[in-house]
Amino acid sequence: MIDCTAIIAEYNPFHNGHAYQIKKAKELTGNAPVIILMSGSFTERGSSAILSKWSRAKAAIMNGADIVIELPFCFAVRSAEHFARGGIQLLSKLGIRGKLAFGIEGDDPDLPHSLQRAASASEDAISPILRSHLKRGASYGAARAAALASISGASSSSLRMPNNILAVEYLRALRGSRFSPLMIKRIGAGYSSESITPSPESGDIPSGFQSAAAIRAELLKPHPDKHSLRASMPVASIESLRKSTSFPDDDLLLRPFIARLLTIQMSKIQSIYGIREGLENRFLKQLRDAKDLTSLLDSMETRRYPISMLRREILYILLGITRDEMHTFDDEGPLYARLLACSKNGRVILHTISKASSIPLISKTGSYIKSRSVHMQHELSLLQRMLKYDILATDLRAALMSPPGRQGEDFLTSPYFY
Repeated sequence: MIDCTAIIAEYNPFHNGHAYQIKKAKELTGNAPVIILMSGSFTERGSSAILSKWSRAKAAIMNGADIVIELPFCFAVRSAEHFARGGIQLLSKLGIRGKLAFGIEGDDPDLPHSLQRAASASEDAISPILRSHLKRGASYGAARAAALASISGASSSSLRMPNNILAVEYLRALRGSRFSPLMIKRIGAGYSSESITPSPESGDIPSGFQSAAAIRAELLKPHPDKHSLRASMPVASIESLRKSTSFPDDDLLLRPFIARLLTIQMSKIQSIYGIREGLENRFLKQLRDAKDLTSLLDSMETRRYPISMLRREILYILLGITRDEMHTFDDEGPLYARLLACSKNGRVILHTISKASSIPLISKTGSYIKSRSVHMQHELSLLQRMLKYDILATDLRAALMSPPGRQGEDFLTSPYFY
């Protein structure tokens, strides 16, 4: 059984902080091979990835990773709990073991232990505290963070940081697996920082460690600061950005979403995963005045319905993922490992993994599903149904480009070998 370091990531886009995490993981594990499980065309929060999954995978390989595998859409575009659990399930099915490296945020030296305590807390212990905060009007995220804080000793604000939220879910999902945690402190700008920040040492020169959100915001400006971007990302990411003629615009989802809601039967909408408490009616009502997707989301956001959840729900409706289907996927876990990129050393590792893995390693999509079958449903196996959502997501992202990108890229693009 191969010992390796795994990282579950989005790389949206791949930046210096990601390269640092891979380098640090190798230092701490004696240069163990690094396997990345990466989101595909859409992220955990339901936004389109700014670069294609192949470009992002290539950047990871060129900066120290050995293998990049796509985390299937039905686990990648989910809440933190399902995102983490789906990733650990996939790793377990590959027949490997080792460390799961992930980032944590904050200066508290006791943070790793606090996160462990939070992850070990039972729902019976959390529930009464959670309900108490919800009754006081807190959002679910704030209420859960406060409950975990009271149990773990960490601050509530610390447990609301995105990296730490995921860290707790990784620690939960790791229990009983062949992987143990490797927590790596995030350096530079915070995960949620939305603008380029200067280096603490210089005061005016941009730091080399920016958040992905800040980089995306800069890229989408009419006149982005090229110096700051070059300082924030490795060469592979910069080259991919230079070759990009446009970036996906999620506001373009509004029209197909309106068309979908106007033409689908109400019973089918109500069968979509995540639809509850009349959410479909709220969508229909707010769509009357929406000028773009951003205004629709802003009008619908509440403590119960945060924007990330609404974004994911729009994708589920557009792709037609039902509640029953998603529950079946959760019960089975990932049914394949879709290869996106590989180093020379990674090829040797893949050969060994292929003998131990309980799921197929896919390098050619057409060997497992034909392009003409993607829009079928009843004729497909469970693996094919899971795989088709990766394909549809890639095509949907391509449609958000200006001009629209090429359809069928999953059948036309081969893994990158470095």
